[in-house]
Amino acid sequence: MRKLFKNMLPYWHIIVVIFLLLGVQAYCDLSLPQYTSDIIDVGIQNKGIKHILPEKMPEEEYQLAELFMTDGEKDTFEAVYEKKDDTYVCTADKETLETLDDELLTPIVLTYRMANMSETDFKNTIAEALEQNPQNQITKESLDEMSIEEIGQMMQMELTTYEAENDDGEMVTYVDMRPMMKQLIASGAMTQDGIAQSREYMENMIDSVGSSTLHAMGTAYATSCDEKAGLDVEHIQKNYLWSEGGKMAAMSLLMLAVAVVVGYLASRVGAGVGRDLREKIFGKVVGFSNTEMDKFSTASLITRSTNDIQQIQFVTAIMLRMLLYAPIIGIGGIYKVLKTGAHMEWIIVMAVLVISGLVMVLMSITLPKFKIMQKLVDALNLVSREILTGLSVIRAFGREKKEEERFDEANRNLMKTQLFMTFMMPGMMFIMYGVTILIVWVSAHRIDAGQLQVGAMTAFITYTMQIVMAFLMLTMMSIMLPRAGVAADRIDEVI
Repeated sequence: MRKLFKNMLPYWHIIVVIFLLLGVQAYCDLSLPQYTSDIIDVGIQNKGIKHILPEKMPEEEYQLAELFMTDGEKDTFEAVYEKKDDTYVCTADKETLETLDDELLTPIVLTYRMANMSETDFKNTIAEALEQNPQNQITKESLDEMSIEEIGQMMQMELTTYEAENDDGEMVTYVDMRPMMKQLIASGAMTQDGIAQSREYMENMIDSVGSSTLHAMGTAYATSCDEKAGLDVEHIQKNYLWSEGGKMAAMSLLMLAVAVVVGYLASRVGAGVGRDLREKIFGKVVGFSNTEMDKFSTASLITRSTNDIQQIQFVTAIMLRMLLYAPIIGIGGIYKVLKTGAHMEWIIVMAVLVISGLVMVLMSITLPKFKIMQKLVDALNLVSREILTGLSVIRAFGREKKEEERFDEANRNLMKTQLFMTFMMPGMMFIMYGVTILIVWVSAHRIDAGQLQVGAMTAFITYTMQIVMAFLMLTMMSIMLPRAGVAADRIDEVI
């Protein structure tokens, strides 16, 4: 194997350029799934709005947003808004908004839930509150029969309702409970302990459901506030989609250009190595004595000058594309997968260990097989050369059938050895796709638990496939490299 790499030393400067270009290609390749995730999660589901704090909000919404905030959170919230006419405009920069997405997630999502309480949940909430009052004579069954307007009249409050489709496509009545909550807090009917209980309930939900799902609820709140403040949300969404789509197109074009250049340079190095070896072998062979010719045999020298050099030339070009690229894309894919927050590191570690072990086992098994294979190629060339050069003699003595049997035996011996290789790739594919199915199965449960969004799932699957393909490349190289290494040793014997 060392001799194989020795042949590439004169081209080290081109190999360095290839390595740098592969880094650029890997960066583009690893960026595309994240863009896809953002387009689905932010561009489509959240209408192009990234953060939970609205860009612009009416004065009434601004006051209601502080319902469940602590004094410190109120100070932070008010510090990033500036009043202009009857609206409040957010003045925070991108970094501040990303920080506030975590700090203010709990009160913002609580506000959003209270503003979009389904009729069933609203009645259950009122029933639980009335059960705590010993003088109450209204039962849950009677509440279920009452309309929202009747409940509002009973409580002497005006309740705001609207109708919208739920996740099942059914029309459901929703209630905005925030004005009622505001009155209860102002009258002292709802104490700070009650607010603290509501916050504790939401924080437990964040721990069990995952912050990514609740972040989507926060951005939905920001979207509704922006719409109420008169912003053109549809225009924001289109701009975001065009922007992200443009970035994806630019990355794809750059990756295509880099791949073409890398392919050209790798092929150039492979062709150069083949040219150098042919020149060295030819110059050496023409000066051989009869003793040296007998040592190698003409058939073997023909094989070494053609088949062996072709193996080295082919593997050199492929190696510079695959062997250098596979670790970059594999390590980068693992890093990106870990950043998704899906908590599936154990699967990745298990897959890497299993595949790495199998690659090492394959290399230890295939190396002796390739040594046998190249000798069988020599034998096949020898029989072919003897038959072709002695064709007239064979016909004169009627030995056609016997020579056919000799050729068939040499051909079958080579075929049996080559068939051994056919079991390796299906076995590796079976293991790799089995790992992929396991990852998809586990991540599906994460989505069902609300710990991954649809776009994050799409990116996760893409990164998983990139990791799988990276190790598939390494497996293919583990099959090709030993054969090329044997060929390099055989050529070195002549040189």
